[in-house]
Amino acid sequence: KFSIHQSASADILNLYDGTDVAMSVLDGGNVLIGGITTAESLIGITPKVQIEGLGYAASSLSLFNNANDSNGAYLYLGKSRGTSLNSDTIVQDGDAVGGINFVAADGVDRVSRIAGIFAVVDGTPGADDTPGELLFYTVADGAQALGSSAQMVIKSSGKVGIGTTAPDQLLVSAGTGN
Repeated sequence: KFSIHQSASADILNLYDGTDVAMSVLDGGNVLIGGITTAESLIGITPKVQIEGLGYAASSLSLFNNANDSNGAYLYLGKSRGTSLNSDTIVQDGDAVGGINFVAADGVDRVSRIAGIFAVVDGTPGADDTPGELLFYTVADGAQALGSSAQMVIKSSGKVGIGTTAPDQLLVSAGTGN
């Protein structure tokens, strides 16, 4: 049985599942799912929606499409250079359009990013023409931040670089060893 209560001590709207907080909406619009009551900062940002649970099922997000067609479920990450809601200002070469960050608790906080995958504009965009590339980053042992260059790239041309972000052939593996 669910119940909704506004906190008397703060501007928080809580949705309860029995006596446990199932979801909170904080002043400022942050949505917390899983009984957490404070929005947490991760790698320098505080995400608007946060899910925290005990076990992988309680801390997972699922998108599933049940339709008699060939479409799946989709997650869209987008970017505009606009400065207002619903703005369609054109992006520029090098702009990160979206990314997935993998963040680990290190016993002190949750700001240790261990890897990331980013989609970046790879060339000059125009109307209905925006080239893109995927960049894959990892963090070396003893470091806390992503390296300054990607470990692997898939360019808009289809060229793949491992150990280089500027492959000049279909597949390039660059390194100092065998």
